[in-house]
Order: sequence, then C-alpha cells, then structure tokens
Amino acid sequence: RAAVWRLVARASWRSYVVVCGAVFFAGVVGGGGVVLCAPLAGFGIAILTSLVAVFYGSSGPRMGVLGRIGGEVAGWGRLRGHTSRREVAGIVVVRLDAPLFWANAAAIEDRLLAEVQRRPGTRALVLDLEATSQLDTTSADVLEHLCHELEQCDVQLYLARVIHPVSSVLERSGFLDTLGDDRMWHSISQCVRAARR
Repeated sequence: RAAVWRLVARASWRSYVVVCGAVFFAGVVGGGGVVLCAPLAGFGIAILTSLVAVFYGSSGPRMGVLGRIGGEVAGWGRLRGHTSRREVAGIVVVRLDAPLFWANAAAIEDRLLAEVQRRPGTRALVLDLEATSQLDTTSADVLEHLCHELEQCDVQLYLARVIHPVSSVLERSGFLDTLGDDRMWHSISQCVRAARR
C-alpha cells in the first residue's frame, strides 16, 4: 500500500480531471480500493468502475442535428454553434454520437420524434448510424417502431452509413422490408437526394 502513494503523479491526475473526468473517477476508486482492500481487489474495482462509466456514457441519447457545411460537396456537421450551416428544407438529418443499443434505443427514439415534431413540415428523417457497429434485436424493434410512428406523421425514415453487421441484423429482423430498398444509403447526401425526390 505504501508503494501506491509513490506511483501517484499529481500532474497526471490533474490532466485526467481536465481531459476525462470518468478516467479520474475510475482511478480514484481503484486507488482507494488498493489502499483500503488489496491490490487485486482494487484492480477489480477499477475495472468494474470503468465498465460502469463506459456503459453510463453510452446509454444517454447523445445525438446532433446536422446541416450542410458551406464550401464542401458532401460536408455535414452539427448545427449547434455553427450559424453558417444550413438545414435542408423538410428534411431533418441526425447523427448518433454513440452506438444505438438496447439501453439507449427508447430514449433515442423519443428524441428523434421530438426533433421531427419541433420542425413542422418535415417530410423525411435521415438517421446517420455510422457510430453503431453492432445491433441487438431490441434496437431493431425500436427502429421498426420509429418507422411506423414517423409514417403516422407522413415522415419517411432514411438510414445513412449503415455498416454490414448492422444491415445484416436489420435484414434478418425483417426491418429492411418495412423500410424499403430506396431508403438506406452509403452517405448522408445520397439519403437527402433520395428524400428530395
């Protein structure tokens, strides 16, 4: 235990606080576990704390509404804080900043529906799924429900940048039959062009 105190570099801890508070928290909890219990127990506590922090960080519906970036052919970026970026009339483009999975799927659906309702006259919602590398059945069910909810409002759902493992799950679940062949594209711009047609 005495050796632990010699390993603590205050400059490193300060940078952890500034750069990533979750790492600092996991380090404090793990260090406390080593001092109060034993090295192996402290190591286990640190791992468990890190996993909980990752799960908690991913479970929130982190997303951003995107707009066209001026001067770029296919550039899209977050609207918040960038007044030069423009939304496409009648189309809401949203990028998920965290993977879609069972713990955040329902909250993400609620946020997406709220974004559409906030913009009267919306005809299409383009959802960028690039951050999602795997998909579970709960998330596939939520996407199907979202598609039906949007159709009740005469809004079409388009999916952009869906990687193969995710599209395979969507195909096996039957969701792609619901969505339609012309509503999943490799880029946001392709989705927007299809929605405008």
